[in-house]
Amino acid sequence: MNLTQTRQWILLFLVLPAVAMCFDCASPPAFKQQVASLTRPAAPTVQQLLESKPPSISLDAFPRQGFAPLNVTIHATLEGVSQTDERFGCLYQEWNFGDGGVSGEKQDCQGAQNADKTIDTEFITEHVFTKSGNYLITFRLGNNQSITKRIAVTVYDRF
Repeated sequence: MNLTQTRQWILLFLVLPAVAMCFDCASPPAFKQQVASLTRPAAPTVQQLLESKPPSISLDAFPRQGFAPLNVTIHATLEGVSQTDERFGCLYQEWNFGDGGVSGEKQDCQGAQNADKTIDTEFITEHVFTKSGNYLITFRLGNNQSITKRIAVTVYDRF
């Protein structure tokens, strides 16, 4: 073993453990917390997880197919939003049934301010399709920036 290798071994076995012990014993607690936070990321809170997922809409129609005239119930659910999130209260909602029929409404915002401050996350409507065809139902929720979802319904002629 030459002199350089000997110095490296001395550094590894004598000096580094002493530095590590010094860090554990003499470092201020704030410095230890800063180093620990750099090595271990903090677990996200439930609120952060909810806010990280953008809101979305699930849309379901029943029945999805049938003979004319077909009465369809459409159910939209706003997901990824707390029922107390004021950003989603008092929004315009629009149903486009794909057969020329459109329905839209906006809740009474004054009443919403005086109520218990919960927002609607479920929207239900019915529509009768009188002619056969493939229809694309669209639900839109929002004023300027909207969330949209579509679902298809097939209506057959009676023989």
